[in-house]
Amino acid sequence: MQHDGLEIYGNECVRYHGNKKTVRLPEGITSIADSAFYFSGQLERLILPEGVRRIGRHAFAECFRLQTAVLPDTLEVIGESAFENCRALEEIFLPPQTAYVGKMAFAKCSSLKTARLSDSLEVLRHGLFLGDVNLREIHLPKQLARIEDSVFYYCRSLEEIMVPEQVADIYPNTFYECNSLKRGYIPGIRLQFYRKQEQLTFVMLYLANRQAYCSGEQQMYEAYIRDFKPEVCERIAETSNYEALDGFMQLNCLTQQELERWMEQVRKKGNVEFTARLLREKAEHFPAARDIWEI
Repeated sequence: MQHDGLEIYGNECVRYHGNKKTVRLPEGITSIADSAFYFSGQLERLILPEGVRRIGRHAFAECFRLQTAVLPDTLEVIGESAFENCRALEEIFLPPQTAYVGKMAFAKCSSLKTARLSDSLEVLRHGLFLGDVNLREIHLPKQLARIEDSVFYYCRSLEEIMVPEQVADIYPNTFYECNSLKRGYIPGIRLQFYRKQEQLTFVMLYLANRQAYCSGEQQMYEAYIRDFKPEVCERIAETSNYEALDGFMQLNCLTQQELERWMEQVRKKGNVEFTARLLREKAEHFPAARDIWEI
């Protein structure tokens, strides 16, 4: 059956042949077939009716003008790469009953800023938000148990994340290139299983929120910080992470000479504001020290 550009068989929308900016599917549809709207380049607004339970794989992939997707409360399953490379999509709110979201479902959605996930989700699968460079706000499920690899890979605008305490597995590369992460908590990390770039991201979160970590975690992070002080200092300065700087200075792990070398390195890179902050830290932590221009 054809309906307004929609090809429908039984209760499933199998293909869209139209070029409208707004598509509202008719009542009675329960499933969107794999690749049904693939590369529908004119689609900007999508409204799915109550009763839709499944969105198939690649169903809306490459709809590069899609800005808004209104999902029904009945939705239970979102397939692999369902919205991949929807470059104009700005926010996504998953209904409470959505219990399965396939890998790469919202990958490369470069305009996505906000994502609120269903509390029914227990697993975030591979590459779910991979390459979403403008993602700033993420609300994770309360029942989350596992985060697979590359879920937040290259989400370089993400500044805060709170991972539930019961999460048992966080795969490597989950937070790779998330250099802007400054606030939040990620439990159960064992630094030796991650690459240096990702290790430093976890260290930044620890420094900004040390009181949230147990004594064993504190020992692990602070041993790492002592072993890799130059790299930790470089990341703090590169991201102008003042929350991490506060935590770092509270550890009293820098000598006056090390602080002065750090300050000079930052000054040479032209970061005037951070240099001034380090100068204040020097005055506070080494009050007896006098700069040469004061003599």
